[in-house]
Formats: sequence, structure tokens, C-alpha cells
Amino acid sequence: MGIDTHGVDPGQDETFSTNRLVLKKAGIVLENLTNLDRLSPTGTTLVIGILRLRGGSGTPVSVLAFVP
Repeated sequence: MGIDTHGVDPGQDETFSTNRLVLKKAGIVLENLTNLDRLSPTGTTLVIGILRLRGGSGTPVSVLAFVP
């Protein structure tokens, strides 16, 4: 799941329900993305470069989109 703001859960949601649902399904959450409106809804390929950290709950990433 990608979003252009910080966090996928609304500010009042202290249970982080959206985050938990995505992670339960072995998905990932990408925050603070830009130009999402320029991506094709189908056929776009994302390459996500991560910084491997131990014991953390998140990591900085670099995201590259290949648009058909």
C-alpha cells in the first residue's frame, strides 16, 4: 500500500488498524510517496530498495516506478 502522507491510519486511530491489516496479509506500507497520480493503475512495476535494519519496525526506502 502506498500513500503520499505520513501513515495510512487516521490520526485518531490508536489501534493502527489499517497498518495491522496490511502487515497481517504480509503486505508492506510505503509512506510519503510523491507523484502517485502519475502512475498507471495497472501495469506499473515498483522497485523498492530497502535499508536492512535489525529489530526495527520500519526502514527508509528508495522507490522507483516503471510506468507502461
